[in-house]
Amino acid sequence: MAALSPRRGGNHPSYGEYVGGSELDDNYSLKIVGVRTFKYPTQLRNLKQLSMNQKTLMDAKKDTSMSKFNGTLEIPPDQEKSELDKDQFIKALADEVKYYGLQSFFSITKDNGVMVSLLKESHAFTVAEVIAEYEDRLDELAIVANNEGNETVQSKIDRFKSYDVFEINDLLLSRMVVESLITSTFREKIDTRFSHLKEYDELPGQVLFMMTLEACNASANLDVEGAKEAFEALSLSSYPGENVEAFATDALRLLKIMSGDYAMPLHTGSKLLKKVSETQSTYFNRRIHSHLDMVKPMENKYRLKDPALLKKDPDYSTYGPIGICGLIQAEYGTLYAEKDWPALTTTAPAVNIAPVNDRSNQNTDDVPLSGGRKCFKCQSVFHLANSPKCPHYKSRTPRNGGGHSNSSQQNTTIDAWKYLHPADDNQTLLDHNGKQWFFCKHCKCRKTDKVGFYNLSHC
Repeated sequence: MAALSPRRGGNHPSYGEYVGGSELDDNYSLKIVGVRTFKYPTQLRNLKQLSMNQKTLMDAKKDTSMSKFNGTLEIPPDQEKSELDKDQFIKALADEVKYYGLQSFFSITKDNGVMVSLLKESHAFTVAEVIAEYEDRLDELAIVANNEGNETVQSKIDRFKSYDVFEINDLLLSRMVVESLITSTFREKIDTRFSHLKEYDELPGQVLFMMTLEACNASANLDVEGAKEAFEALSLSSYPGENVEAFATDALRLLKIMSGDYAMPLHTGSKLLKKVSETQSTYFNRRIHSHLDMVKPMENKYRLKDPALLKKDPDYSTYGPIGICGLIQAEYGTLYAEKDWPALTTTAPAVNIAPVNDRSNQNTDDVPLSGGRKCFKCQSVFHLANSPKCPHYKSRTPRNGGGHSNSSQQNTTIDAWKYLHPADDNQTLLDHNGKQWFFCKHCKCRKTDKVGFYNLSHC
């Protein structure tokens, strides 16, 4: 009797039967045709290799020193990477699936009959739908014969969808792959939530994968709302030197969290552009407004429709929120490379330099100060720190004990630019009088209590 061959694999001339090798097409066959699909010895399906595969995964499942997924949607950049976040978990699982040749379990047909990877489009399916697909493929249909007693072509096609004997034996292996990447704590949470399902312990890897994501998403609702609030509060003015690169990186991190929701707020992209449209670079601002001219009409098309439809727009990949992060980084990177970024100029901006004995900073008529100046002690825009109107103002007694001398009466306005942290902590610049100033990030100003400012002696 001829040996059985895997429906979704092959027979290596030296090593024997193997499974997997590529994702599946719409007919449940391997997409890669005409080339060798054998890549790793872990795809082999003999007793020795199966025993080694299961032992490796069992050891990984018990290993508490490995970085694993604990249900965290995203790990903050400043936190030690001792565990995997959601994206890292999916990527690690995709690598393991390829390594063990388990693509058949993680390929699933959408309503339109198109085969997709569950690892890439998990958002389009529910746990119930994945279970239904698994059960449908678990039971092989009966053979339908023609008048001559031969199986019909349609019967072969219908039966080809079901798991073969090799895949039936791999059901547990596919589950172990997922379990090896989840912490025991989070696995207990999943067990508690889904253990009531029939034959829960026998369900394969793709079902456990969807259960893992659902348990994660259920606990991530607060993270999504927090990310939305943080995105609204995001401001380029918080980044020294108007560092658009750092701003876009933080925005992208928040957008990744927000994408876990059903749909992002419709005007997220245009809001993102507006946040960087008032820099000191006129050219950059014009470029941002040109992109805004493309984004606003795209968003407005879906104003009275389902916001999730925005993702299907042909321009979304370029002008969606994530694409916009790439656009603004590219625009900024070009100007930065050309040393054409005004916020990093080596000359102090004259607009922020107040003349000596400028009494207009007292501002008796409650008119905002010019040049974006404000009090460094109380943050008021109507006076500076040396004004008696400041609640933290303290009059000074001359050292000679007498009244104020002429020099003490001539208060010198504190220059706002001296306290602006540059992108480079070692930056020096020249003021309007030709003096060279050095930035020191450690010094504390005795007048304003600000840490980090320009001085004339050291960096």
